[in-house]
Amino acid sequence: MAVHKFNIKDSFLEGFKIFKKNWKFILLSLLLVFVVRMVLGGIVDGIDNSINAGGGIEVIVNWVVDSFMTMGAIIISLRLIDGKKVEYADLFKHYPLFLKYLLGSVLVSMIMLIPLVITTLGANLGLPILSFIGFVAIIFPGIYLSLKYQFTTYLILDHGMHPIDAFRSEERRV
Repeated sequence: MAVHKFNIKDSFLEGFKIFKKNWKFILLSLLLVFVVRMVLGGIVDGIDNSINAGGGIEVIVNWVVDSFMTMGAIIISLRLIDGKKVEYADLFKHYPLFLKYLLGSVLVSMIMLIPLVITTLGANLGLPILSFIGFVAIIFPGIYLSLKYQFTTYLILDHGMHPIDAFRSEERRV
């Protein structure tokens, strides 16, 4: 396996070059995402208020919509980096990967959530040693593992991988 050296300056220059070439598409895509989010947010807020759900439905729908829109942004970014043609439909046509992406996102989030829950439990139960253990787990293994698995969702979207396979691929990468 060939080792590629990473150069921050070259990466920023390449990113800026891609942005300059596609700035209209990128800005219009952001505007489209904003409009979709605002319209759906208004609809969901109205439904949530009409059935007196206390914001619960709104939170869930916002999480799903945000995840879906993030998927579209990632796919468009990857296509631009690969020099492929992009279209506005790329924001929405990745729905077959949605459940895989959500599962991968939840698994990656658990890396930091579990130590955070341990820390909070320790504080709420008056067990400072448990809080300390959770805090240490956030700082050392939590940050390391978060960095190690940060591209798991990208592998899911770019290669259609199952979340567990994406994690395993990240295992071999580091």
